[in-house]
Formats: sequence, C-alpha cells, structure tokens
Amino acid sequence: DGGAAVLYRDGFAVWALNGVRVSQQIAETAAEQMPLEWWLNERNVEVRGQIERKIGAARILRELNASQVHAEIVTIGGRDLPYSVMELTLKNGDRRRLLEMENPSTGETHREWLPPEIATVREALSWRNGTEELPEVLT
Repeated sequence: DGGAAVLYRDGFAVWALNGVRVSQQIAETAAEQMPLEWWLNERNVEVRGQIERKIGAARILRELNASQVHAEIVTIGGRDLPYSVMELTLKNGDRRRLLEMENPSTGETHREWLPPEIATVREALSWRNGTEELPEVLT
C-alpha cells in the first residue's frame, strides 16, 4: 500500500494489495482520498474487495446511508452477541445487504455480504453457516 509491489530496473512496475494486482492509482492513493466511486464502479470483485478493505466498509455504509433491516442478540457459547442485517442502495438502485457483527476475540466490527433476499439475522446466520443450527461455540 502506497507504492509498487515490484519495481524493476527498467521502470516496469507491478502494484498489488494483499496479493491482488491493482492499478497504481488504487495502490498509491491514500484511503481517505479515494472516492467512493472507485468501489462503486470497479467490476473486478477481487479489486473491489481490496478497495473496500482499504477505505473500510464503515465508510461505504456511511456514505451510502445504510440502514438497519433487523437486529438480534444471539447467544453462542454462553455469550450474548449483537448481530444486525444492514442494507444499502447503490446509485443504480440495486440493494445490497450485509451481516454486521462484533468479533468477540478482538472487539472489532466485522461485516459479510449477503444475498439481497435475506431479511433477518437468523436467515443470515443460516445462509452463512449452511445450517439452521447455531454453533455451540465460536471458532
């Protein structure tokens, strides 16, 4: 981040973030100076993921006026954990939903994208885990 991943003597360079090739512009522009349109307009899902990682999902949600669709406290392994399904609308009108949760190990907020038809925390967890059953412990 901030420069070329590989720079050859003849001037040829490769820019990458976390092993994903990106443009020089994406690699060298500071996160706070990156316009949200770069994320919105990027067609390559891996590159878009690196832009999101760099500028942060919280900024994307804030700038696109995301709203909470559903919230629930889920008890896993004897711990009460807050989860919520958030929704944002892209400029072309497409809806995107994500599951937002706190990582109990680090206290950081973690988000995962969901199919747009998922409306509740339980549906999101079932889709994510591939089962209706909640885990007994967090791994």
